[in-house]
Amino acid sequence: MTTTLRSVFSWTLRGLGLLVFSWLLGFFFVNTGSFSRKYMLLVVLIITGALLRLKWKSPEEPTNWKVLIIWIIILLISFPFAMLALTLGTNDIEPIILFFRDNGIEEIRAIARGSFLLKTQVFAGFLYILLTASYYFNRRLRGFHYVLMICGLAYLLVNPLSQYVFRQFFPNPILATFNVADHFKKPVFTKIPQIKKNMIIVYLESLEQTYGDIVKTKPDYDKVRTLMADALVADNVLQTSGSTYTIAGIVSTQCGVPLLPRGLNNGIFKSLDSKMEVKTFYKDIDCFGDRLSRDGYTLSYMNGADARKYSKRSFLTGHGYTRIFDEFSVSDAEREGRDNLWGLNDEVLYENVYKELDYLASQPEPFVLSYLTIATHGPDAFLDTNCAAPPEGESRIPAAIGCSLDALVELYDYVEQKGLAEDTIFVVMSDHLARKNTLSTELSEQEVRKNLFFVKNASSQAKISKLSSPLDIYPTLLELMGYQLENRQANMGVSILSDTESMIQRFDGPEEMNKRFYANHPLAAFLWDNPTL
Repeated sequence: MTTTLRSVFSWTLRGLGLLVFSWLLGFFFVNTGSFSRKYMLLVVLIITGALLRLKWKSPEEPTNWKVLIIWIIILLISFPFAMLALTLGTNDIEPIILFFRDNGIEEIRAIARGSFLLKTQVFAGFLYILLTASYYFNRRLRGFHYVLMICGLAYLLVNPLSQYVFRQFFPNPILATFNVADHFKKPVFTKIPQIKKNMIIVYLESLEQTYGDIVKTKPDYDKVRTLMADALVADNVLQTSGSTYTIAGIVSTQCGVPLLPRGLNNGIFKSLDSKMEVKTFYKDIDCFGDRLSRDGYTLSYMNGADARKYSKRSFLTGHGYTRIFDEFSVSDAEREGRDNLWGLNDEVLYENVYKELDYLASQPEPFVLSYLTIATHGPDAFLDTNCAAPPEGESRIPAAIGCSLDALVELYDYVEQKGLAEDTIFVVMSDHLARKNTLSTELSEQEVRKNLFFVKNASSQAKISKLSSPLDIYPTLLELMGYQLENRQANMGVSILSDTESMIQRFDGPEEMNKRFYANHPLAAFLWDNPTL
C-alpha cells in the first residue's frame, strides 16, 4: 500500500471514528436533556467539525488523564437519565427520586432485564463504545481534552439532577408569583349526604382516552363505548406535573394535590432494599378516604403489585383505607404462571375483586372499592393467560386494551346482576398517560393526549368538555357521592361538574401549570409538613 493510500485510509478511519463518536455524544446528550431529536444532527455536525480540526499527537506529548476521568464520571452520571428517556419516554427527576427510593437494586435490575433487556443491552453497548473512543482519542488527538471539557460541562447543564439541584438554590422566578394560599383551600362541606352510596373506582393502567383515536387501538378501545353511552363523561382531562405515574395519579385524583417529593431528601440512601416506606404520607391533607372513613365507609384498595412500592400502603392506610390487597395476598399456587415482573396478572386481580365486592356488599356499611390494573403497562403489555396474543413482532398493547376493557365490562355487568348498580357509582379513569411503549409513535402523533374519565350511575349523563386536570377529580368524586363543597373546591381541585374556574383553566393549560409545580420546594414542604391554611 502506497503512502498516499495509507494516508487516505487513515483519514477515512479517523473520520468514521470521529463521526461515530460525535453521533453517540449527540445521541446521549439529546436524550439526557430531553431535547427534540431534530437538534441531534446539528449537535453531531458541530462536534464532528470541531474534532476534524484536531491534529494527531506526537508520541512524546502527554495525555490529560484528569479531564478524561472527570468526563467519564459526568458521562456515567448522565447515562441513566438518557436511558430513562429512551426506555420510559421521560427522565423527569421527581418520579425518579421516588422510584429509586422504593425499589431495591436487584428489583431495578429485574425491571431492566424484564421489560427493557434489548434496549438496555444496546444502549450499554453504545456507552462502552463512547467510553472506549473517549479514551483512544484523548491519547491520540492534540487538544481533545478541551472537547471533553466542553461536552462535560454541557452534559452537566442539561442533566435533570443538576437542574433540580440548581432550582433548589435558584428557584424559577415564576414561582414567586405562585402563592399557595391563592390555590389551596381545604374542603369545606356545606352538605353531607343522608343516603350513602357505594363507589367503585377503577384505575386502568396507562389506558388513556387517546387510544380511541389511533387506528391500531380504536377497535379494542371501542369496547368501552357501550359503558360510556349512558355515562357522565369528562373528555378533556389533561395530565399535569405531579400526576404522571401511578401513585401520583392516585394521590392527585383522591387528594386534589400534586405528588411532589421532599427535594432530594426522600430516603433514597437509607435502604438498598424495597422496604423503604414513607411513614406519614401527606398526613395533614384531607383526602377522599379521610372524609368517607369519618362518615362510616369501609374503604378497600386492590392491585397486583407490592403495595409498599411508592409507599402506596402508607398513603392508603393513612387516608382511610382499611383493606389492602396486593401480590402477597394470594398463595404461590394461585399466582403460579399468572404473574409478571410487577406482581399479579389482572386475571388474578379480578378473581379477587369479585370476592371483595361480594364481601363488601354483604356488610351493613357503605363501601368504596378502588383497584388498579396492570395489563396495559408498557413497554408492551402483560397479557392474561386467556388473552390472545398478536402475531410475533406486533404490538401487544391493542390486545391488552381489548382484554382489559372486556374484564371491565364483565365486572360492571356483575354489578348490575347483583342489584348494586342503583346504589353504586362506578368510576373509570386512567391512572396516567401511557409512558413509552410499542405504540409511542402513534400516540405522539396525536395533537392532544387526554386521560380517560367517565362515571356510570351518576345522577346525570352528559359529556363535559371543561378543561380539567387530575386534581379536579377529587372534588368531583365527593360531589358524585352527594357532598356539597364551598366554592365547589377541595384542596387544589375544582369539581369538573361545576362552572367554577379550575387551576388549569386559570393558567390556560398544563404547560404553565407544570412550571409552577416543578421544583416548587415551598409547595412540597407545605404538602408534606405544614398545611396550615
